[in-house]
Amino acid sequence: MALSDDAGLPISFPFPQSKRPEIDLAVSEAWAWLEREGRFVAAGLKRQGHAVAVFHRGTTAAPTGLDEILGNRNQLSASAQELQRFAPDVGD
Repeated sequence: MALSDDAGLPISFPFPQSKRPEIDLAVSEAWAWLEREGRFVAAGLKRQGHAVAVFHRGTTAAPTGLDEILGNRNQLSASAQELQRFAPDVGD
């Protein structure tokens, strides 16, 4: 089932809704890891030649040399133009 968020960006749920609690837990655990290690992953991807943008609220500085998109994940529509201009590859 393909949906879109309030910014019109695609959201996919390729898992049974009955698995939602397990998926939410996995995402929460991944998010905690990403908050700790994400800046190193993003910098590594940039060194490998990937286009990398950091979407964040601006409470901390993004790693040097990365594109920044300031916004709130709970209010994606406010950042829709910048997100669409960056044109992230979000998979199928």
